[in-house]
Amino acid sequence: MSRGRWPIRIVCLLVVLAAAGVLLDAAGGALVRHLGGNWRHAPEDARWLLSDAAQALVARAYDGLDGPVRDYRAYLLSTGGNGGDGYDNRSYVHPRFLHGWRPRSRLYGAAIADAAGVRDMARADVEYIARLVRLARSLPHEHRIRLAALDQRYDGDGRPLPDATAYYVDNDYVADIAERHSDLFRPVVSVHPYRRDALDALQRWAGRGVDAVHWWPAVQGFDPSDERLDPYYRTLVENDLMLIVRTGDAAGLVDGDRGHGNPWHLRRALAQGVRVVLSGAGGAARYPDPEADTDGDGGTPRISGIAMFLRLLRASGDNGRLYADLGGIVHHERVPGGLAELLQHPDAFDRLVYASGYPLPAVNAAADPATLAEHGFVTGDQAAALAEIRDVNPLLFDFVAKRLARLPHTDLGLPPSAFTRDIVTEP
Repeated sequence: MSRGRWPIRIVCLLVVLAAAGVLLDAAGGALVRHLGGNWRHAPEDARWLLSDAAQALVARAYDGLDGPVRDYRAYLLSTGGNGGDGYDNRSYVHPRFLHGWRPRSRLYGAAIADAAGVRDMARADVEYIARLVRLARSLPHEHRIRLAALDQRYDGDGRPLPDATAYYVDNDYVADIAERHSDLFRPVVSVHPYRRDALDALQRWAGRGVDAVHWWPAVQGFDPSDERLDPYYRTLVENDLMLIVRTGDAAGLVDGDRGHGNPWHLRRALAQGVRVVLSGAGGAARYPDPEADTDGDGGTPRISGIAMFLRLLRASGDNGRLYADLGGIVHHERVPGGLAELLQHPDAFDRLVYASGYPLPAVNAAADPATLAEHGFVTGDQAAALAEIRDVNPLLFDFVAKRLARLPHTDLGLPPSAFTRDIVTEP
C-alpha cells in the first residue's frame, strides 16, 4: 500500500474518535503527526542529509532558471496578539479550529498547525514564522515569496462577521513580517470588497508599495460578479494592484456558497482591466460549463478548474491580464487528472506562475511522491528522492516536484519561465 493512500483511512478514524470525544488534544496526537508534518530533520542540514540522487534532482530543478523563483502564494497564519511597533495584530482563528466540537474543523486545524511546525498554540505565531523563515533561508537558490493575508467576512452593509469567519490574518501583521524579512517576502494584503473603507484601504496599501490583493470568495462570502464591486475593480486598476484569487469551494472552513469560487465570475474584473491570478490553475472543483447547452435532464455539464481557466483565456481575448498559479497542482486531489490536463495544454504555459500554497506542501495527507510515481509523472527512484527532500524542506519539495513532473510517456513538463515569471513588470 502506497503512503499516499493510507492517510484517508487515518482521517476517517480520527473523525470517529473526535466525534466520540476521545481526541482531546488533536494537535499533539501521534496520528495527527502522520497527517500533518511528521518531519524529522532541520532544513539547514539538507546538504548533509540528502542522498546524491536527491541532490542531483535539486540541481536539475534549478538548472535553466533565469532569475529568482517567484512564489506567488504562501499563507501567513496567526492567532493574534503578537503585534509590533505602530500596530495591533488583530488576527484570529475561530475557536472551532482550536477546541471546537466539529471533528473536521478541529482535525483540519491540527494537521495544518503540526505541518507548519507549531507545537505550542500559545506561541503559534512565533513558531509558524520561525519555521517558514528557516525553510526559506535554507533553499539553495533565491526564492521571493508572497505572503497572503485574509480579511474577515463582511455582510452586504459592510459589517464584519467574526462568528462566520474561519480565520483572519491582519494586513498590518503580514506587512510587518514581510518588512522584517524583506529579502524573502512580499506582502499580499486582503481587503474585503464589502468593507466600507475598501477603496481607501486599497489606495493606502498601494501607496505603501503593495502590488497584490488576496481574495477567497467562497470563504469570505461574496460574489466576484456582483456589480457593486465595479468601483473596487476600477481602484485596483488605477493603483496597478493585481488580484490573487483562491478559487473553488470553502474547503470545509465555513458553510459558504460554492458558486462564489467559480472562476467564471471573475469575467467582470477582467473586463475592467484587472490583472487576475487564479489559484491552483482554477482549483480542484468542477464548475458548470459556461459554453455548453443544458443536457436533456435540464442540468449543465461540469468542467475542471483548468478547463475553466482555458475558457476564461478565450473569453477575455487573451489580453494578457489572466494568469493561473501552480499551487496544489501535485496534491492528491489533482493527480492524475488535473496535473495531466494542465501539462496537455502547453499553449497556456505563458500564463502560468509558480505558487507553493505553503503550508499545504508540508501536510503529509495533501501530497505524496509515491502517488506521482504511481501515475507516471515521476519515476520510482525520483519519488524516493522527493520523499527525502520533503522530509528536510517541504518548500523545496514542492518546487522540485513541480519542476520534475512530466506528462506520462512524454518529456513534456512545465517550462522554467513559469517559475520565474514576474507579471508585475509584464505589459
